[in-house]
Amino acid sequence: MILTAALGGGMARASEAVDPWAILDQLRSNLANESLRGEFVQTFRPAGFTTGDRETGSLFLALPECVRWDYDEPFAKTFLLCRETLHTWNRGEQAGRRFPLTGGDEPGIDLLRLRLEELRLRYDAQVTRTEEDSLTVLLTPLDEANAIAEANLHVDPKRRFLRGFSFRDREGNVSQFEISELTAHSDPDVFVVPADLEWLDP
Repeated sequence: MILTAALGGGMARASEAVDPWAILDQLRSNLANESLRGEFVQTFRPAGFTTGDRETGSLFLALPECVRWDYDEPFAKTFLLCRETLHTWNRGEQAGRRFPLTGGDEPGIDLLRLRLEELRLRYDAQVTRTEEDSLTVLLTPLDEANAIAEANLHVDPKRRFLRGFSFRDREGNVSQFEISELTAHSDPDVFVVPADLEWLDP
């Protein structure tokens, strides 16, 4: 409920010269400096298809504790993960659902929330160059039982800030998020669970 530097020269030389874990460490440190807000476009592409469903909305980060996704189109819904509990609700309805999470239940989300030492135990990491103004950290799970087969974090090479990320699951389905430039925000209420909803546990 979850992401490298464009250097001169070829891809092989860039991959050898840059430590992916150092990039992730700097990225996560930058994201955790303050609460952030940005816009996102999410595309889900089923295995075997070249296009997929598109959704848009706003993303809020207060890392490492909280992540919130407010979907606007095509359906208004919210996912709020704080600490080890995920809340989800559709705006305008009277009830929402609440799910406890454990370390093994958060593929993708763990990329931004877990300590780097824990991520090293879960993933192999490499740096690949994509465009001149973007670089990608490719993460491959060490455990083949992980629901994710591959994750990519797209990073601004100068500011070490998140531009987007994507996940491919074991069945070949791809979820991709494009994130507009994140900016500071100061409304702590976005990370507060609504008090007027009835919460249903699984």
